[in-house]
Parts: sequence; C-alpha cells; structure tokens
Amino acid sequence: MTGEPHRKYDNATIAALMTLARGGCYAPRCGAPTVRIIDGKPVLNLDIAHIRALKAGGKRYAGALDLSHGCLAVG
Repeated sequence: MTGEPHRKYDNATIAALMTLARGGCYAPRCGAPTVRIIDGKPVLNLDIAHIRALKAGGKRYAGALDLSHGCLAVG
C-alpha cells in the first residue's frame, strides 16, 4: 500500500473482511494469499477497496467519482 490509508478500520472489521475473502485475492486469476508470513510473523497482504458503480442507477452508485487520484475503474 502506498502512503497513508484514507480510512482506518478496527480489528473486527478487518477480521470480517478476511473471513469473507476466504484467504485469497478476489481478482480474476490472482489467488494471492491475504496473509503472508514474514520473519515468522503474519502480515496482511491486501488493500481494502470500496467498490462503487460509475453509472447512475448502479447498485453501488454514489455520485460522480473523481478518478484523478488513482482509483481503478473497471468498465
């Protein structure tokens, strides 16, 4: 992850998201583990993403998005 995260999450929220992820990346053909062991300690290997619809009427539409700061838009 680059820079400071935009949001902070409590441990319960992170645990819930890790459970939903079932231990692997959701990107097609990825499968990278969500936790890696580095120097004998577990380290989170993920970024938490907020999915939004680009078009009005989409299930997760939340108004116009500013894509200028590196958001991924999948069409």
